[in-house]
Amino acid sequence: MGEPEIVAEAKDRQGHMQLSLKRPQLKYISEFLGLDCAVDVLQSDLFPNGKEITETMAVYDAVRKHPEFDQQDEDITMVSVGDGSTPRTAGFFAYMTHWQCISVDPQLNTEGKHDEINRLRCIPERIQQQSIEADRVVLTAVHSHADLQESVDVVDAEEILVVAMPCCQDLSLNDREPDKEYADWGCFSPERTIKIWHLDKNMTTGENGE
Repeated sequence: MGEPEIVAEAKDRQGHMQLSLKRPQLKYISEFLGLDCAVDVLQSDLFPNGKEITETMAVYDAVRKHPEFDQQDEDITMVSVGDGSTPRTAGFFAYMTHWQCISVDPQLNTEGKHDEINRLRCIPERIQQQSIEADRVVLTAVHSHADLQESVDVVDAEEILVVAMPCCQDLSLNDREPDKEYADWGCFSPERTIKIWHLDKNMTTGENGE
């Protein structure tokens, strides 16, 4: 896990205290504006504001650091738990990958401009009501209120990559520490911690990419 990250530092400068605060970077906003699909994403009304874009892109960045989950592989299924009223993260992954993308949230609005996004399925129900079978699954939880262990338990897959960004709900797996945990300062939210688990069929931790 490493040492706690320093976000503020005070130094004595000739009788005065100089306070330095770490602030979010614009890297994801800049990257988003350069995407070929940026206009389509915005026209799909997936995101209500720029902060939400950076949250999803921080999770997307964590996933793409695992090249074993090839973005061109059509056999991979992506499940976004707790997307909100729009399929934000699942919709973005549908634009950025060739995966089958599923958004699950009881508050999900299934009607809107996003219903024309290829390979995107919207389920306005609780994740605990689902049964998902696939060879390989990427499961994301961006500020989700659903229990993370219960979310993983509904997935029957040979391999699962779990990427969570907790907010008010403690997103953890039972008796299993994350393979990696860090704060992503490209995310314009105070809740910017990323947790990653790489699991095999028996829910044992596998090798995690960087």
